Amino acid sequence: MAQPPSTMGIRIPKTTASIAFCIALWIRACWAELAAKRLDRDAADRLSAALAGSWEAWRERLLGVTRPAAVLRDVLRRAGAPTTPEELGCSRPLYREAVSRARLIRSRFTFLDLAADAGILDGFVKELPVER
Repeated sequence: MAQPPSTMGIRIPKTTASIAFCIALWIRACWAELAAKRLDRDAADRLSAALAGSWEAWRERLLGVTRPAAVLRDVLRRAGAPTTPEELGCSRPLYREAVSRARLIRSRFTFLDLAADAGILDGFVKELPVER
């Protein structure tokens, strides 16, 4: 090709079929990510036993690296970063929904997975302090 191509923008037909195809791909990708961290009953029991046996050590370690929300908010503000759902361009209900579902898109087991598996994530999200 002697001349550079001239683009006209992405052309994706906005049809039910194309939307359904994209959703199906997204669902497959999400399930593939989740498969790496799904726990059966035996694995959940082993994790619970391991946590019970070393919880204080983990708790101390985590407390040593966590920072208060006010400190993190101040650092973000000084950097010019958004610190509220509105500054991110979303509503508070959407923000809370995003926090509750964030664990579904990564294969890493995180504190969100631990909270969900322990049955406390929904309560955490409802109480999530979001500065106005």
